[in-house]
Amino acid sequence: MLKSSSIRRTLIVGCGLVLFTEFSGIHTMIYYSSVIIQMSGIGDVTSAMLDTGLVNFLTFVLSIVGVWAMHRVNRRTLLLFTLFGVSVSCFCLATTFLFATIYSPWVNTSSISFNNSCSTYSRCNDCINDVACGFCYENKPYVNNGTCLPVSDTSRLISELGACNSTLALQKYSRKWAYNYCPISFSWAAVVALSFYLIFYSIGAGQLPCTINSEIYPLWARSTSTGIVFLLYFISLFIESMTFLSFIEIIHDYGVFYVMAAVAFVGSIFFFFILPETKNKSLEEIEELFKSEKEQI
Repeated sequence: MLKSSSIRRTLIVGCGLVLFTEFSGIHTMIYYSSVIIQMSGIGDVTSAMLDTGLVNFLTFVLSIVGVWAMHRVNRRTLLLFTLFGVSVSCFCLATTFLFATIYSPWVNTSSISFNNSCSTYSRCNDCINDVACGFCYENKPYVNNGTCLPVSDTSRLISELGACNSTLALQKYSRKWAYNYCPISFSWAAVVALSFYLIFYSIGAGQLPCTINSEIYPLWARSTSTGIVFLLYFISLFIESMTFLSFIEIIHDYGVFYVMAAVAFVGSIFFFFILPETKNKSLEEIEELFKSEKEQI
């Protein structure tokens, strides 16, 4: 089968569709959407879950729109447009997290009367990256500083000491406890960027790989070629979902999203040069599109 240059071309297109769309981060966004929203600065669990539910409902609705769009717009045009949109949205999401790191609230060291690793940090972002620490801050719209405190041995929802060491203390001193996020005033930007990411993905980039892969292979090679593509799909899905949190520890959250944005952008360029239009073409016509001049003779 691989001796045929046309089959090799179709496999390059089919495997490329899977790799570029998967490693642009869609399943990461879905599986870890609540974590991503919390990391952006929306610390309230209820609010994060509500935003997650709304985002996933948006994905469902727009998937239906995507089915309609595939029958109204050229497949190649739709793929290029949505992949580029995914790249821009992911870039904006990464930039939001980068700014959250740059403008992370300061740690007020003047009120610290203990000596451990938490007392050595000067910014909230450094504080929450230590699993033994959390950020205690005043509950107000704009947070400039707070205190880095050790996490309680009994619950991550409170600190071991200080003004955040109990639910009553949080209410009494009008404080909030941030274990895995830093409070920022522009956390809404991450939710907007994530929503636009899912809009672009649901309309085209998420559905077109299956559609195009079902069209481009000749009948005699379809079952084997489809099997190869779907094997690659599940391998890439496993790698993507299992490595997301590990890569955050290595290159930070914004670094991961910048990589995803780059993958989607490179994918849009790749398909601009290699993917022909398949809409309104018969299987025989599509097969001819991938043949070399020598094979067409």
